[in-house]
Amino acid sequence: MAAFSHQHTLPSSTSSRHRSLVGIPRRRSTAFLLRLPRPYSYSSSTPSSSFAIRASQPSSSSSSSSSSPPLSPSKQPVAVSIQDARAGAALKAAAEHARNLHIQQRPCADAWFKADENLASVFEDVETYRLYGKDAVDRDVRILLDLAGYPRTQYGAHKLLEDCGFWSRHEVPAVVGAGVQAVFDEHVEHDAATLACPTNRVDDEHAEHRKDLTKLRSIAIDDPWTEEVDDAVYAEPHPSKEGWIRIFVHIADPTRFIPLGSEVEKEAAQRSTSCYMPTGTATMLPSVLAKAACSLHERDVEANAKPRAAMTVRVDIKPDGSIGSYAVVGSQIMAPRRATYDEVEAFSTTQAARWEHEETFTEPFDQLGSDDVVTLNEAEDEDATALACLFAAASRRRAYRDRNQCVTFPQIECRVLVSRGSFEQEAGVPRSFTAGPHPDDAALGDDTVVALQRIESSSMLAREMVKEMMVLTGETIAMYGAKNNIPLAFRGQDTPTLPSESELPSHPHARAVVMRRCMTRAKLSVTDPINHASLGLPGYVQFTSPIRRYSDLLAHYQIKAFLRDEEIPFTDKNISLRLGESDDSVRDRNKAGRESDTYWVHEFFRRRAAEAVANGDVTIATFNLTPLLYLRDTGTIAVVCCEEVGAEFVTRIPEMSGDGKGVRPPIGESIELTIERACPIDKKIDVVFPSEWKVVAEYDGDDSDKENVSPEPPKPELVTSDNEK
Repeated sequence: MAAFSHQHTLPSSTSSRHRSLVGIPRRRSTAFLLRLPRPYSYSSSTPSSSFAIRASQPSSSSSSSSSSPPLSPSKQPVAVSIQDARAGAALKAAAEHARNLHIQQRPCADAWFKADENLASVFEDVETYRLYGKDAVDRDVRILLDLAGYPRTQYGAHKLLEDCGFWSRHEVPAVVGAGVQAVFDEHVEHDAATLACPTNRVDDEHAEHRKDLTKLRSIAIDDPWTEEVDDAVYAEPHPSKEGWIRIFVHIADPTRFIPLGSEVEKEAAQRSTSCYMPTGTATMLPSVLAKAACSLHERDVEANAKPRAAMTVRVDIKPDGSIGSYAVVGSQIMAPRRATYDEVEAFSTTQAARWEHEETFTEPFDQLGSDDVVTLNEAEDEDATALACLFAAASRRRAYRDRNQCVTFPQIECRVLVSRGSFEQEAGVPRSFTAGPHPDDAALGDDTVVALQRIESSSMLAREMVKEMMVLTGETIAMYGAKNNIPLAFRGQDTPTLPSESELPSHPHARAVVMRRCMTRAKLSVTDPINHASLGLPGYVQFTSPIRRYSDLLAHYQIKAFLRDEEIPFTDKNISLRLGESDDSVRDRNKAGRESDTYWVHEFFRRRAAEAVANGDVTIATFNLTPLLYLRDTGTIAVVCCEEVGAEFVTRIPEMSGDGKGVRPPIGESIELTIERACPIDKKIDVVFPSEWKVVAEYDGDDSDKENVSPEPPKPELVTSDNEK
């Protein structure tokens, strides 16, 4: 998986109005505008008067090298005010000029505002329509789109914003709407640098209460590309109680560096969570803190030689998987040993037979045979014993939660990556696919490459083990908060109403899609634990990701104040208000991450379809698609999974012939189909049987008002793991 460890590093340039969003960065030069003639300038103060006008078509001179497909606006006469007529003509002229330019030469939003604020305000109306629909705008933006030569749809609005440079190429509306930003304001960066500097940082107010655990070993298990190391684990047989396992979960302690009320803390409250997207990550904390001072492990060898501030949760697990005893302390630890999921998985599979039965889990694990292949250093018997105990504890905990009727289902995982240029392909990366720029976009300077990688089950045991440790910590913190009357974000979820076993499909991933749609929304209490049905726990608090999630950071502030016997910073009412604002932001930013993945999955298939046409080779765009759920009682619109890359999307599957009429393919049965065309803006993919493949026109959005193949409805907020990295 090392070949996919690289992600595009975004520039740090900022501007007064539109800071760089996570995505393909904007150019910030006004040179293009200064060279242009100004036929598109207009005054918004023109008196309003209505008259009938036919929408103009784009000029033929711009169509040959345009990055957009030919657009087909409505040709029916419409009543248009003089003000809108001039605005539409200005948009048309601006788009015709901009479409002929290299992508990096197109003016950004700031450049439009500097050149012509009136026209830029029209762009803002178009942007609002694209993000929120026609009811969110005072004027009828569809008329302006018609006059500018674009479809009267949100697709047309998107293409206009993109063609004119007001939006970057490959802008994702959910990212814009959530205000996701890759960079921080200068005053926040300055505050972060000051807090991280060893000579300037604030005193550790928890210093007298920290327990010295520097002699304990620990292991941070992550993906190889992880830079924000916020947890490490360790385990050993209980020193006095036979059959019990003692677990240590060490969690990064960013509150050691970030005082309440600081600029960094305020920014973290506003962002609420790190946002992970194919083009990069918009972190909750500046990198100088998130990837260095606050992280349990740094790239700096000298820094790792010094003790790290942490919060440690020690839990003793009984043979039945329940919690026997626990302790929560501020601590000092040495930087943990780094291990990847694949390394830990390789270690576990060599002893898989030993772990098939619960009674073998607590045997000493220092009896490795000479023929065993273990990725981790076999000489380090302590780590071997710790991993054996961790897997044993995870198995017990999963059995414990199963008895409490937790809801689990298999997940298909697809990692989506976007980079400039090309990915360094290395041997041993399984089932990965890449797609270069679309020919039309490449001619205008788009050099992005998209890669989809199916996450195999080869590292699932290790991931599940870490997940169980994080869920265990969440249950422990809920118990600790309830016992000591500490206001915290107690998360819960009502028991879902699931179909009967006979009603569920037999295919595991189809079953997962059905069950996923039945899950209820998460609930929140700030005074008492509430039942979390999907986790099978009586209470749960997110605590293990304070570097990337604000609710976890709040829990650290609360518990550390209690440990120091000081007044707790937030009362029930205050923390409820903070969490309400934070959770709204988290939902928006999580949606932005999901929508960004969806956009680039569709862009990948769009490029593959174009490549098949360019090479006359149908196999380039042919994949094995498995129907997982039909969205209607009749018809063939379905949620499907592309088996090669693990991506899910919605499409209309061609009917199969049978008994003289068309029949839809069975759920769970893989079919070889070809991507005919795809549109990432409207999230549409057309597929056909390979034998019926033909060259079709690029999607132009002209049928957006017709029956729409909508994506699967948003998934309910389901908290199943504290280890989503």
